[in-house]
Amino acid sequence: MNQLLFSLHKLRKILPLLIGFFASLAQAQTFKMPCEVAGVMKVGSKSSTFRREAVEVEILTMGRNIYLKINGDSEYQMQASSLVTEEYSGQNLSSANQIGAKRIHRKTGSEYDIRVERESVRLHAKAEIFNADKKIYLDFEGPCSLPK
Repeated sequence: MNQLLFSLHKLRKILPLLIGFFASLAQAQTFKMPCEVAGVMKVGSKSSTFRREAVEVEILTMGRNIYLKINGDSEYQMQASSLVTEEYSGQNLSSANQIGAKRIHRKTGSEYDIRVERESVRLHAKAEIFNADKKIYLDFEGPCSLPK
């Protein structure tokens, strides 16, 4: 009985360390990459060009899911993931040639597609947004550089 109590006492001291160790293994790290992009927005038959802009792409993988987020001026902000929820349908588009994800809003049908070519490290992003009976297309791309 004394040995059991002694073992439980030791386990109680070690358990927080073990939990912390395994929790740190489960945490994912976000990879951030600067890019220089330009794009086009089309609404019906009208189109306008976006100026060249510096953006940052965040890439995060957790388990089998991939998350991509583009941070920059409002016209360039976008996110896509392979996660499937009640609100969104997601798809992992990663292959030997690219890293990517596609997200579709189940109610509106709006689509967001973000891809980064592995060899050329080039960003391609597209969105098809349904807003007030109008279909808005966003399409932009540009070179990225790996962080130093």
